[in-house]
Amino acid sequence: MRRVFYCAVFLSFGVAACSSDSSEEYHNVPLTDANSDVAADAGSDTNADSTVDTGPDGTEETSSDTASDTASDTFSDVVVTDTPEADLPDGNEPDVVSDSPTDTPIDAPPPDGGSSGTNVIANPGFEYWSDGLPDAWKGEATNIGDDAISDIVTSPHGGAHACALSNPSSTHKRFSTAAFSLADGYYDCTYWVRGAGEVRNATYNGSSYGTYSSYSTVDSPNWKQISWGFNLHGDADAFELVFSVRSTNASSGNLQIDDVSCIRRPEPCDQVTCPEWAACDPGTVACKPKYGRCGTASDCQSWQQCDGTNTCVLAPGRCNNTADCDVASSTPVCDKATHTCVAGDPCAGVVCDEWKQCNPDTALCVLKPGRCNTTADCLHDLPACHGATHTCMPSNHSSNIVPNGGFESWSVYYIPYEGDHLIPDGWYGLDIPGSTEIDPERVLPYSAHPHTGALALQLIQDGIAERFTSELFNVPPGKHTCVLWVRGKGTFRHRTYSSGGWSPYTDHIAIDTLTWTPIPFAINDNVHDMRIILYASYTDASKDHIQVDDVVCTRNPT
Repeated sequence: MRRVFYCAVFLSFGVAACSSDSSEEYHNVPLTDANSDVAADAGSDTNADSTVDTGPDGTEETSSDTASDTASDTFSDVVVTDTPEADLPDGNEPDVVSDSPTDTPIDAPPPDGGSSGTNVIANPGFEYWSDGLPDAWKGEATNIGDDAISDIVTSPHGGAHACALSNPSSTHKRFSTAAFSLADGYYDCTYWVRGAGEVRNATYNGSSYGTYSSYSTVDSPNWKQISWGFNLHGDADAFELVFSVRSTNASSGNLQIDDVSCIRRPEPCDQVTCPEWAACDPGTVACKPKYGRCGTASDCQSWQQCDGTNTCVLAPGRCNNTADCDVASSTPVCDKATHTCVAGDPCAGVVCDEWKQCNPDTALCVLKPGRCNTTADCLHDLPACHGATHTCMPSNHSSNIVPNGGFESWSVYYIPYEGDHLIPDGWYGLDIPGSTEIDPERVLPYSAHPHTGALALQLIQDGIAERFTSELFNVPPGKHTCVLWVRGKGTFRHRTYSSGGWSPYTDHIAIDTLTWTPIPFAINDNVHDMRIILYASYTDASKDHIQVDDVVCTRNPT
Protein backbone atom coordinates (compact mmCIF):
# COMPACT_ATOMS: atom_id res chain seq x y z
CA MET A 1 0.00 0.00 0.00
CA ARG A 2 1.16 3.52 -0.57
CA ARG A 3 2.13 5.61 2.44
CA VAL A 4 0.20 8.83 3.07
CA PHE A 5 2.05 11.96 4.31
CA TYR A 6 0.49 15.03 5.90
CA CYS A 7 2.46 18.28 5.74
CA ALA A 8 2.09 21.70 7.37
CA VAL A 9 3.97 24.64 5.84
CA PHE A 10 5.45 27.32 8.11
CA LEU A 11 5.75 30.25 5.73
CA SER A 12 7.71 32.48 8.10
CA PHE A 13 10.48 29.86 8.32
CA GLY A 14 10.19 28.47 4.81
CA VAL A 15 9.88 25.02 6.39
CA ALA A 16 7.65 22.07 5.62
CA ALA A 17 6.99 19.97 8.72
CA CYS A 18 5.66 16.54 7.74
CA SER A 19 4.29 13.60 9.65
CA SER A 20 2.99 10.30 8.39
CA ASP A 21 -0.04 8.10 8.81
CA SER A 22 1.50 5.25 10.79
CA SER A 23 -1.38 2.89 10.00
CA GLU A 24 -0.12 2.40 6.45
CA GLU A 25 2.70 0.14 5.29
CA TYR A 26 6.31 1.27 4.78
CA HIS A 27 7.46 2.80 1.55
CA ASN A 28 11.22 3.22 1.28
CA VAL A 29 12.87 6.15 -0.49
CA PRO A 30 15.80 5.48 -2.89
CA LEU A 31 18.84 4.40 -0.89
CA THR A 32 22.59 4.68 -1.50
CA ASP A 33 25.95 4.38 0.30
CA ALA A 34 26.60 1.32 2.45
CA ASN A 35 27.13 1.94 6.16
CA SER A 36 27.14 -1.11 8.42
CA ASP A 37 27.71 0.41 11.85
CA VAL A 38 24.10 0.55 13.10
CA ALA A 39 24.08 -2.79 14.89
CA ALA A 40 27.57 -2.30 16.31
CA ASP A 41 27.95 -1.86 20.02
CA ALA A 42 29.12 1.70 20.68
CA GLY A 43 31.09 0.68 23.75
CA SER A 44 30.53 0.36 27.47
CA ASP A 45 29.89 2.95 30.13
CA THR A 46 32.70 3.35 32.62
CA ASN A 47 30.60 5.20 35.18
CA ALA A 48 29.14 2.72 37.66
CA ASP A 49 27.20 5.28 39.69
CA SER A 50 23.52 4.86 38.85
CA THR A 51 22.09 7.23 41.41
CA VAL A 52 23.75 10.58 40.73
CA ASP A 53 24.51 12.10 37.36
CA THR A 54 26.56 15.21 36.73
CA GLY A 55 24.85 17.87 34.64
CA PRO A 56 26.45 20.07 32.00
CA ASP A 57 27.28 22.72 34.50
CA GLY A 58 29.00 20.31 36.90
CA THR A 59 26.05 20.12 39.29
CA GLU A 60 24.52 16.83 40.27
CA GLU A 61 21.39 15.64 38.49
CA THR A 62 19.37 13.07 40.40
CA SER A 63 18.67 9.95 38.37
CA SER A 64 15.83 8.82 40.61
CA ASP A 65 12.39 8.57 39.08
CA THR A 66 11.16 10.85 41.86
CA ALA A 67 13.52 13.75 41.13
CA SER A 68 11.70 17.07 40.91
CA ASP A 69 12.01 20.38 39.14
CA THR A 70 10.01 23.52 39.78
CA ALA A 71 10.09 24.37 36.07
CA SER A 72 8.31 21.29 34.70
CA ASP A 73 6.41 18.22 35.86
CA THR A 74 5.59 14.99 34.07
CA PHE A 75 2.01 13.77 34.12
CA SER A 76 1.81 10.58 32.03
CA ASP A 77 3.89 7.57 31.01
CA VAL A 78 2.06 5.10 28.77
CA VAL A 79 3.12 2.48 26.21
CA VAL A 80 0.61 1.76 23.44
CA THR A 81 0.11 -0.48 20.41
CA ASP A 82 2.85 -2.19 18.41
CA THR A 83 3.10 -1.77 14.64
CA PRO A 84 3.57 -4.81 12.32
CA GLU A 85 6.88 -6.61 12.78
CA ALA A 86 9.88 -5.33 10.88
CA ASP A 87 13.34 -6.90 10.73
CA LEU A 88 16.20 -5.14 12.51
CA PRO A 89 19.74 -5.11 11.12
CA ASP A 90 21.66 -8.20 12.18
CA GLY A 91 25.13 -6.85 11.49
CA ASN A 92 25.43 -8.71 8.15
CA GLU A 93 23.20 -6.55 5.99
CA PRO A 94 24.51 -3.10 5.04
CA ASP A 95 22.72 0.02 6.23
CA VAL A 96 22.30 2.63 3.57
CA VAL A 97 21.96 6.38 3.61
CA SER A 98 19.16 8.33 1.94
CA ASP A 99 20.03 10.54 -1.00
CA SER A 100 17.74 13.30 0.35
CA PRO A 101 19.18 16.73 -0.56
CA THR A 102 21.38 18.12 2.21
CA ASP A 103 20.10 21.68 1.80
CA THR A 104 16.50 20.78 2.63
CA PRO A 105 15.48 22.68 5.81
CA ILE A 106 14.72 20.56 8.86
CA ASP A 107 11.32 20.55 10.49
CA ALA A 108 11.63 23.50 12.88
CA PRO A 109 9.77 24.49 16.05
CA PRO A 110 7.00 26.98 15.33
CA PRO A 111 7.85 30.70 15.61
CA ASP A 112 5.37 31.14 18.50
CA GLY A 113 7.28 28.62 20.67
CA GLY A 114 4.50 26.04 20.70
CA SER A 115 0.96 26.99 19.77
CA SER A 116 -1.70 24.37 20.44
CA GLY A 117 -1.86 21.57 17.89
CA THR A 118 1.69 22.06 16.58
CA ASN A 119 4.58 19.62 17.09
CA VAL A 120 7.29 21.67 18.79
CA ILE A 121 10.13 19.18 18.12
CA ALA A 122 12.50 20.04 15.27
CA ASN A 123 13.58 17.19 12.98
CA PRO A 124 11.18 14.86 14.85
CA GLY A 125 11.65 11.95 12.43
CA PHE A 126 15.46 12.21 12.29
CA GLU A 127 15.29 12.79 8.54
CA TYR A 128 18.21 15.24 8.45
CA TRP A 129 21.78 14.48 9.56
CA SER A 130 25.09 16.37 9.46
CA ASP A 131 28.51 14.90 10.23
CA GLY A 132 26.92 11.68 11.49
CA LEU A 133 24.55 13.35 13.97
CA PRO A 134 20.87 14.28 13.66
CA ASP A 135 20.22 17.97 13.07
CA ALA A 136 18.51 19.87 15.92
CA TRP A 137 19.47 17.16 18.45
CA LYS A 138 22.42 16.49 20.83
CA GLY A 139 21.69 19.43 23.13
CA GLU A 140 23.57 20.56 26.22
CA ALA A 141 22.02 17.84 28.38
CA THR A 142 23.40 15.11 26.10
CA ASN A 143 26.20 13.02 27.58
CA ILE A 144 26.00 9.96 25.33
CA GLY A 145 28.96 9.74 22.95
CA ASP A 146 28.77 10.63 19.26
CA ASP A 147 29.78 7.06 18.38
CA ALA A 148 26.72 5.77 20.27
CA ILE A 149 24.31 7.68 17.99
CA SER A 150 23.51 5.99 14.65
CA ASP A 151 21.43 6.76 11.59
CA ILE A 152 18.91 3.95 10.87
CA VAL A 153 17.55 3.60 7.34
CA THR A 154 16.29 0.01 7.44
CA SER A 155 12.51 0.03 8.00
CA PRO A 156 12.20 3.25 10.00
CA HIS A 157 8.82 3.93 11.55
CA GLY A 158 8.22 6.93 9.31
CA GLY A 159 10.10 8.65 6.50
CA ALA A 160 13.52 7.34 5.52
CA HIS A 161 15.48 7.55 8.79
CA ALA A 162 15.34 6.76 12.50
CA CYS A 163 17.90 7.15 15.30
CA ALA A 164 19.61 4.36 17.29
CA LEU A 165 21.18 4.91 20.71
CA SER A 166 23.73 2.52 22.22
CA ASN A 167 24.41 2.31 25.96
CA PRO A 168 24.85 -1.30 27.20
CA SER A 169 25.70 -0.05 30.70
CA SER A 170 23.15 -0.10 33.51
CA THR A 171 24.01 3.56 34.12
CA HIS A 172 21.83 5.84 32.05
CA LYS A 173 23.06 8.20 29.36
CA ARG A 174 21.17 11.24 28.09
CA PHE A 175 20.27 12.24 24.53
CA SER A 176 18.40 15.51 24.10
CA THR A 177 17.05 17.94 21.56
CA ALA A 178 18.99 21.10 20.87
CA ALA A 179 17.72 23.92 23.07
CA PHE A 180 14.76 25.95 21.82
CA SER A 181 12.31 28.45 23.31
CA LEU A 182 9.00 27.02 24.49
CA ALA A 183 5.80 28.56 25.79
CA ASP A 184 4.40 27.44 29.13
CA GLY A 185 1.60 24.89 29.28
CA TYR A 186 0.85 21.16 29.22
CA TYR A 187 2.52 19.12 26.48
CA ASP A 188 1.47 15.64 25.32
CA CYS A 189 4.41 13.75 23.82
CA THR A 190 4.66 10.50 21.85
CA TYR A 191 7.48 8.67 20.14
CA TRP A 192 8.13 5.24 18.64
CA VAL A 193 10.76 2.76 19.82
CA ARG A 194 12.00 -0.72 18.97
CA GLY A 195 15.09 -2.87 19.55
CA ALA A 196 16.31 -3.61 23.07
CA GLY A 197 16.96 -1.38 26.05
CA GLU A 198 15.30 0.85 28.62
CA VAL A 199 14.17 4.44 28.02
CA ARG A 200 12.64 7.23 30.06
CA ASN A 201 12.17 10.97 29.62
CA ALA A 202 12.69 14.28 31.38
CA THR A 203 13.07 17.96 30.55
CA TYR A 204 16.05 20.29 30.91
CA ASN A 205 15.94 24.09 31.11
CA GLY A 206 19.64 24.94 30.90
CA SER A 207 20.33 24.52 34.60
CA SER A 208 18.08 21.82 36.10
CA TYR A 209 16.16 18.71 35.15
CA GLY A 210 12.46 17.97 35.42
CA THR A 211 11.03 14.80 36.90
CA TYR A 212 12.05 11.61 35.12
CA SER A 213 9.32 9.28 33.96
CA SER A 214 9.64 5.62 34.90
CA TYR A 215 11.69 3.41 32.57
CA SER A 216 9.92 1.63 29.70
CA THR A 217 11.53 -1.68 28.73
CA VAL A 218 11.87 -2.28 25.00
CA ASP A 219 12.61 -5.77 23.68
CA SER A 220 10.95 -6.22 20.30
CA PRO A 221 11.62 -5.78 16.58
CA ASN A 222 8.20 -4.13 16.34
CA TRP A 223 7.77 -0.38 16.60
CA LYS A 224 6.00 0.54 19.85
CA GLN A 225 4.61 3.94 20.73
CA ILE A 226 5.37 5.53 24.11
CA SER A 227 3.22 8.37 25.41
CA TRP A 228 4.48 10.86 27.95
CA GLY A 229 3.86 14.44 28.97
CA PHE A 230 5.06 17.38 31.02
CA ASN A 231 3.81 20.65 32.44
CA LEU A 232 6.01 23.68 31.78
CA HIS A 233 5.54 26.38 34.42
CA GLY A 234 6.52 29.60 32.66
CA ASP A 235 8.06 30.24 29.26
CA ALA A 236 11.49 28.63 28.72
CA ASP A 237 14.24 30.34 26.73
CA ALA A 238 16.33 27.16 26.45
CA PHE A 239 14.22 24.01 26.67
CA GLU A 240 15.46 20.48 25.88
CA LEU A 241 13.52 17.20 25.71
CA VAL A 242 15.66 14.45 27.25
CA PHE A 243 15.79 10.73 26.44
CA SER A 244 17.54 8.67 29.16
CA VAL A 245 18.64 5.24 27.94
CA ARG A 246 20.42 2.24 29.46
CA SER A 247 20.91 -1.53 29.03
CA THR A 248 20.74 -1.49 25.23
CA ASN A 249 21.58 -4.62 23.22
CA ALA A 250 23.57 -4.33 20.00
CA SER A 251 22.44 -7.73 18.69
CA SER A 252 18.87 -6.41 18.74
CA GLY A 253 19.76 -3.14 17.05
CA ASN A 254 20.21 -1.17 20.28
CA LEU A 255 17.38 1.24 21.14
CA GLN A 256 15.86 2.88 18.06
CA ILE A 257 13.68 6.03 18.21
CA ASP A 258 11.55 7.69 15.56
CA ASP A 259 8.75 10.22 15.05
CA VAL A 260 8.96 12.26 18.25
CA SER A 261 6.03 14.58 18.86
CA CYS A 262 5.19 17.06 21.64
CA ILE A 263 2.00 19.09 21.27
CA ARG A 264 0.73 21.75 23.64
CA ARG A 265 -2.77 21.33 25.05
CA PRO A 266 -5.17 24.20 24.32
CA GLU A 267 -5.85 26.51 27.29
CA PRO A 268 -8.53 29.20 27.82
CA CYS A 269 -5.89 31.92 28.16
CA ASP A 270 -4.50 31.14 24.69
CA GLN A 271 -7.04 33.55 23.23
CA VAL A 272 -6.29 36.37 25.72
CA THR A 273 -3.65 39.02 24.98
CA CYS A 274 -2.35 40.97 27.97
CA PRO A 275 -0.05 44.01 28.21
CA GLU A 276 3.57 43.43 29.15
CA TRP A 277 2.93 44.15 32.85
CA ALA A 278 0.06 41.66 33.18
CA ALA A 279 -0.62 37.96 32.62
CA CYS A 280 -3.76 35.95 32.00
CA ASP A 281 -5.29 34.32 35.08
CA PRO A 282 -6.58 30.84 34.07
CA GLY A 283 -9.22 30.99 36.79
CA THR A 284 -10.90 34.12 35.49
CA VAL A 285 -9.48 34.10 31.93
CA ALA A 286 -8.67 37.78 32.45
CA CYS A 287 -5.48 39.84 32.65
CA LYS A 288 -4.04 40.40 36.14
CA PRO A 289 -0.98 42.52 37.03
CA LYS A 290 2.22 40.55 37.51
CA TYR A 291 3.90 40.69 40.92
CA GLY A 292 5.10 44.24 41.58
CA ARG A 293 3.32 45.59 38.49
CA CYS A 294 0.15 47.65 38.29
CA GLY A 295 -2.55 49.15 36.15
CA THR A 296 -3.59 51.64 38.83
CA ALA A 297 -2.45 52.51 42.35
CA SER A 298 -5.09 50.13 43.73
CA ASP A 299 -2.94 47.23 42.47
CA CYS A 300 -0.06 48.34 44.77
CA GLN A 301 0.50 48.34 48.53
CA SER A 302 -0.86 51.29 50.51
CA TRP A 303 2.61 52.86 50.77
CA GLN A 304 3.28 52.56 47.06
CA GLN A 305 2.17 54.30 43.89
CA CYS A 306 1.93 53.09 40.28
CA ASP A 307 4.51 54.80 38.07
CA GLY A 308 4.58 55.37 34.31
CA THR A 309 6.12 51.95 33.66
CA ASN A 310 3.24 50.21 35.44
CA THR A 311 5.53 49.32 38.33
CA CYS A 312 4.67 49.68 42.03
CA VAL A 313 7.20 52.07 43.62
CA LEU A 314 7.49 53.82 46.99
CA ALA A 315 5.27 56.84 47.44
CA PRO A 316 7.02 60.08 48.60
CA GLY A 317 7.97 59.92 52.27
CA ARG A 318 7.38 56.17 52.53
CA CYS A 319 9.94 53.39 52.97
CA ASN A 320 10.57 49.64 53.04
CA ASN A 321 13.73 49.91 55.16
CA THR A 322 16.04 52.54 56.60
CA ALA A 323 18.09 52.73 53.42
CA ASP A 324 15.05 54.42 51.82
CA CYS A 325 15.18 57.28 54.34
CA ASP A 326 17.43 60.35 54.24
CA VAL A 327 20.06 59.79 56.96
CA ALA A 328 20.85 63.52 56.96
CA SER A 329 17.27 64.42 57.79
CA SER A 330 15.45 64.45 61.12
CA THR A 331 13.67 61.20 60.15
CA PRO A 332 16.45 58.75 59.23
CA VAL A 333 14.72 55.56 60.41
CA CYS A 334 12.09 53.47 58.63
CA ASP A 335 9.16 52.42 60.80
CA LYS A 336 8.37 49.15 59.05
CA ALA A 337 4.93 48.94 60.64
CA THR A 338 3.78 52.12 58.87
CA HIS A 339 6.41 52.25 56.13
CA THR A 340 7.13 55.82 57.17
CA CYS A 341 10.46 57.58 57.87
CA VAL A 342 10.64 58.66 61.52
CA ALA A 343 13.16 60.13 63.99
CA GLY A 344 15.63 57.84 65.79
CA ASP A 345 18.99 56.07 65.69
CA PRO A 346 19.23 53.92 62.52
CA CYS A 347 21.45 51.37 64.30
CA ALA A 348 19.33 51.07 67.44
CA GLY A 349 18.40 47.45 67.92
CA VAL A 350 20.66 46.22 65.10
CA VAL A 351 22.77 43.25 66.28
CA CYS A 352 25.82 42.32 64.21
CA ASP A 353 28.38 39.52 64.34
CA GLU A 354 31.65 40.36 66.09
CA TRP A 355 33.40 40.90 62.77
CA LYS A 356 30.71 43.23 61.44
CA GLN A 357 29.36 46.65 62.40
CA CYS A 358 26.16 48.56 61.74
CA ASN A 359 26.18 51.04 58.86
CA PRO A 360 24.02 54.00 59.97
CA ASP A 361 23.25 54.87 56.34
CA THR A 362 21.43 51.58 55.81
CA ALA A 363 20.95 50.12 59.30
CA LEU A 364 22.59 46.98 57.92
CA CYS A 365 25.59 45.02 59.19
CA VAL A 366 28.75 45.45 57.12
CA LEU A 367 32.31 44.17 57.45
CA LYS A 368 34.64 45.90 59.86
CA PRO A 369 37.94 47.11 58.37
CA GLY A 370 40.31 44.17 57.88
CA ARG A 371 37.59 41.59 58.39
CA CYS A 372 36.09 39.22 55.82
CA ASN A 373 33.56 36.54 55.03
CA THR A 374 35.56 35.09 52.12
CA THR A 375 38.85 35.90 50.40
CA ALA A 376 36.90 38.03 47.90
CA ASP A 377 36.57 40.59 50.72
CA CYS A 378 40.35 40.90 51.22
CA LEU A 379 41.39 43.34 48.52
CA HIS A 380 44.53 44.99 49.87
CA ASP A 381 47.80 44.00 51.52
CA LEU A 382 46.26 41.04 53.37
CA PRO A 383 44.74 38.96 50.55
CA ALA A 384 43.72 35.73 52.37
CA CYS A 385 40.61 35.37 54.53
CA HIS A 386 41.02 33.24 57.65
CA GLY A 387 37.51 31.84 57.89
CA ALA A 388 37.71 30.87 61.57
CA THR A 389 38.34 34.46 62.69
CA HIS A 390 36.96 36.33 59.65
CA THR A 391 40.25 38.20 59.43
CA CYS A 392 42.31 39.11 56.35
CA MET A 393 45.78 37.57 56.49
CA PRO A 394 48.98 37.49 54.34
CA SER A 395 49.02 35.05 51.42
CA ASN A 396 51.45 32.78 53.26
CA HIS A 397 48.97 32.25 56.10
CA SER A 398 47.97 28.64 56.77
CA SER A 399 44.42 29.36 55.61
CA ASN A 400 45.71 29.63 52.01
CA ILE A 401 45.79 26.10 50.57
CA VAL A 402 47.97 27.14 47.58
CA PRO A 403 51.62 26.42 48.42
CA ASN A 404 53.84 29.49 47.92
CA GLY A 405 50.89 31.40 46.45
CA GLY A 406 52.73 34.68 47.08
CA PHE A 407 55.84 33.55 45.11
CA GLU A 408 58.08 34.61 48.00
CA SER A 409 60.16 31.40 47.99
CA TRP A 410 62.42 30.48 45.01
CA SER A 411 65.04 27.74 44.60
CA VAL A 412 67.26 26.32 41.89
CA TYR A 413 65.79 23.16 40.36
CA TYR A 414 66.91 20.84 37.61
CA ILE A 415 64.35 20.94 34.79
CA PRO A 416 64.63 17.95 32.42
CA TYR A 417 66.22 18.91 29.09
CA GLU A 418 66.51 22.53 30.31
CA GLY A 419 69.14 22.34 33.05
CA ASP A 420 69.23 24.20 36.37
CA HIS A 421 66.89 27.18 36.80
CA LEU A 422 65.61 29.45 39.56
CA ILE A 423 61.96 28.44 39.98
CA PRO A 424 59.28 29.37 42.55
CA ASP A 425 58.87 26.57 45.10
CA GLY A 426 55.66 24.62 44.60
CA TRP A 427 55.41 25.64 40.94
CA TYR A 428 56.63 24.51 37.50
CA GLY A 429 54.71 21.26 37.87
CA LEU A 430 55.64 18.55 35.38
CA ASP A 431 52.93 15.99 36.17
CA ILE A 432 50.77 14.89 33.26
CA PRO A 433 48.21 16.06 32.29
CA GLY A 434 48.58 19.82 32.53
CA SER A 435 52.35 19.86 32.88
CA THR A 436 54.29 23.10 32.48
CA GLU A 437 55.29 24.01 28.92
CA ILE A 438 56.82 27.48 29.19
CA ASP A 439 60.62 27.78 28.95
CA PRO A 440 61.97 28.16 32.53
CA GLU A 441 64.08 31.10 31.31
CA ARG A 442 60.79 32.98 30.82
CA VAL A 443 59.75 32.43 34.46
CA LEU A 444 61.38 35.09 36.65
CA PRO A 445 61.12 36.57 40.16
CA TYR A 446 59.78 40.14 40.04
CA SER A 447 60.75 42.59 42.79
CA ALA A 448 60.05 46.00 41.24
CA HIS A 449 56.43 46.23 42.35
CA PRO A 450 54.95 43.05 43.89
CA HIS A 451 51.35 43.06 45.09
CA THR A 452 52.42 42.09 48.61
CA GLY A 453 55.66 40.83 50.13
CA ALA A 454 59.01 41.14 48.39
CA LEU A 455 58.49 39.14 45.19
CA ALA A 456 55.96 38.35 42.50
CA LEU A 457 56.05 36.08 39.43
CA GLN A 458 56.93 37.45 35.99
CA LEU A 459 55.93 35.53 32.83
CA ILE A 460 57.48 36.49 29.50
CA GLN A 461 55.74 35.05 26.46
CA ASP A 462 55.79 36.98 23.19
CA GLY A 463 53.60 34.46 21.35
CA ILE A 464 50.83 31.97 22.00
CA ALA A 465 50.46 30.98 25.64
CA GLU A 466 52.26 27.99 27.13
CA ARG A 467 51.19 26.43 30.42
CA PHE A 468 52.76 27.42 33.71
CA THR A 469 51.49 24.97 36.31
CA SER A 470 51.62 24.59 40.06
CA GLU A 471 52.76 21.34 41.62
CA LEU A 472 50.06 19.03 42.98
CA PHE A 473 48.24 19.93 46.17
CA ASN A 474 45.09 18.63 47.84
CA VAL A 475 41.88 20.56 48.47
CA PRO A 476 40.22 19.96 51.86
CA PRO A 477 36.46 19.41 52.03
CA GLY A 478 34.30 22.49 51.56
CA LYS A 479 33.90 25.32 49.10
CA HIS A 480 36.88 27.57 48.56
CA THR A 481 36.97 31.17 47.33
CA CYS A 482 40.08 31.96 45.29
CA VAL A 483 41.72 35.10 43.93
CA LEU A 484 44.89 35.72 41.96
CA TRP A 485 46.33 39.17 41.22
CA VAL A 486 47.64 40.23 37.81
CA ARG A 487 49.16 43.34 36.21
CA GLY A 488 51.42 44.23 33.25
CA LYS A 489 50.67 44.00 29.55
CA GLY A 490 49.55 40.94 27.59
CA THR A 491 46.75 38.41 27.52
CA PHE A 492 46.00 36.16 30.47
CA ARG A 493 43.70 33.34 31.54
CA HIS A 494 43.79 30.33 33.86
CA ARG A 495 42.15 26.99 34.63
CA THR A 496 42.61 24.03 36.98
CA TYR A 497 43.07 20.28 36.68
CA SER A 498 42.56 17.76 39.49
CA SER A 499 41.12 14.35 40.27
CA GLY A 500 37.79 15.97 39.38
CA GLY A 501 38.96 16.67 35.82
CA TRP A 502 39.52 19.89 33.90
CA SER A 503 37.78 23.12 34.81
CA PRO A 504 36.50 25.22 31.89
CA TYR A 505 38.87 27.75 30.40
CA THR A 506 38.31 31.24 31.70
CA ASP A 507 37.98 33.99 29.13
CA HIS A 508 41.09 35.64 27.74
CA ILE A 509 41.64 38.90 29.62
CA ALA A 510 43.57 41.73 27.99
CA ILE A 511 45.88 43.11 30.70
CA ASP A 512 47.27 46.61 30.13
CA THR A 513 47.76 48.22 33.51
CA LEU A 514 50.31 48.80 36.23
CA THR A 515 47.57 48.44 38.84
CA TRP A 516 47.21 45.05 40.46
CA THR A 517 43.90 43.54 39.36
CA PRO A 518 42.14 40.68 41.21
CA ILE A 519 40.81 37.71 39.22
CA PRO A 520 38.39 35.67 41.34
CA PHE A 521 37.56 31.98 40.90
CA ALA A 522 36.31 29.12 43.07
CA ILE A 523 37.05 25.49 43.88
CA ASN A 524 33.90 23.74 45.01
CA ASP A 525 35.01 20.14 45.36
CA ASN A 526 36.97 17.98 47.76
CA VAL A 527 39.63 16.89 45.25
CA HIS A 528 43.23 15.81 45.27
CA ASP A 529 46.12 16.37 42.87
CA MET A 530 44.95 19.94 42.20
CA ARG A 531 46.97 22.00 39.73
CA ILE A 532 46.46 25.71 39.01
CA ILE A 533 47.48 26.49 35.44
CA LEU A 534 48.37 30.00 34.25
CA TYR A 535 48.45 31.07 30.60
CA ALA A 536 50.19 34.31 29.58
CA SER A 537 50.47 35.26 25.92
CA TYR A 538 51.69 38.14 23.75
CA THR A 539 53.30 39.88 26.71
CA ASP A 540 54.86 43.32 26.25
CA ALA A 541 58.04 44.67 27.84
CA SER A 542 56.59 48.21 28.06
CA LYS A 543 54.80 47.15 31.26
CA ASP A 544 57.22 44.40 32.31
CA HIS A 545 55.25 41.64 30.56
CA ILE A 546 52.74 39.81 32.84
CA GLN A 547 53.18 39.70 36.62
CA VAL A 548 51.18 37.41 38.93
CA ASP A 549 51.07 37.50 42.72
CA ASP A 550 49.09 36.24 45.71
CA VAL A 551 47.34 33.18 44.32
CA VAL A 552 45.03 32.50 47.26
CA CYS A 553 42.32 29.88 47.95
CA THR A 554 40.69 29.78 51.37
CA ARG A 555 37.83 27.68 52.70
CA ASN A 556 34.51 29.48 53.03
CA PRO A 557 32.97 29.54 56.52
CA THR A 558 30.30 26.91 57.01
